Amino acid sequence: MRIGKSILRACIGGALLLAGRTAASELDSARLYLNTGDMEKARGHAESAYLADPGNPAVKLIYAQTLTDGSDAKKLYEELAADPGAPDSLRAAACGRLAGAYRLAGDSARASDMEKRAMAALSPSASALAPKDTERTAPANTARPAAPSAEKPEARVDTVFALQVGSYADYANAKSRQEQLMKLFDHVRMQDAMVDGRTVYRVRIGSFTTREEAQAYGRRNMKNRGIGFSIVRE
Repeated sequence: MRIGKSILRACIGGALLLAGRTAASELDSARLYLNTGDMEKARGHAESAYLADPGNPAVKLIYAQTLTDGSDAKKLYEELAADPGAPDSLRAAACGRLAGAYRLAGDSARASDMEKRAMAALSPSASALAPKDTERTAPANTARPAAPSAEKPEARVDTVFALQVGSYADYANAKSRQEQLMKLFDHVRMQDAMVDGRTVYRVRIGSFTTREEAQAYGRRNMKNRGIGFSIVRE
């Protein structure tokens, strides 16, 4: 079975090269179609990117978001959450999605564990960015402190943004809103979170690499329908 997968990946990689495309370009196409709500095309490009570069954390995250099989998506999220070499923001995003899945399945213990892991993954990035605040207020003749590492700022490149259209204390209300929006958009999901010791259910749309992309999509596809939204980081 492993030999078969290796051969398939080699064939995919060769085909992409012959077509003048790379795993990175396939990933960009997948993100583009994901942002416009075309899940079928997004899934096709994401799958090509994953077969060509299965170890890429960004590829794993986008590919998992396009899968219709929850168990396959969960497996990818678990791999990404456990990958110490993945950017902090991507590991946190994977942990957050796993937390939501576990909570909806009634497994509060595992959901809480994943939420803690998500917060722990984001903490180093926050501290790594602190010196930049100091730089903005430092006099011109003051030597700037060296950045802790080159990896931390780069981790923010793959940060995922989404459009949040509502946050509900009642699961049934959130589910109803999700189902309404699914008639208009393809990539609609519900995530739960703990706020002041209580569970809230958030309904979100899309997956964007920048805040500007999210804002543009919302104005183009939601504002004219009278659907309010806020841009959130995942």
